[in-house]
Amino acid sequence: MAQRSDHSHDVIRVMALEVAKQINMEQGHARLTARKVVSETVYTAGTLYLVFGNAVLILRINARTLDRLLQVMTDVQLRNLTDEDLSHLARPALSPLCLR
Repeated sequence: MAQRSDHSHDVIRVMALEVAKQINMEQGHARLTARKVVSETVYTAGTLYLVFGNAVLILRINARTLDRLLQVMTDVQLRNLTDEDLSHLARPALSPLCLR
């Protein structure tokens, strides 16, 4: 594993978001905490708060989810789709933190 000083804030941000995504997918959003993210990285809670600010980690994860939803919606022509089709398309994007 890389040394702590080897990573920029941008790299730490990406790593933490990926760890959070994995935790959510495997254990559910109710079990996603900053401490759990910290336990899966080489960084301390203080480092994550320095990089993300107070509570911004979860906001950024939510923003990525919404970005994914927007991408799905703009990639698909919504005309002539049944309710079932729309439900099928929205399910992955609306699952908490189910980012691809």
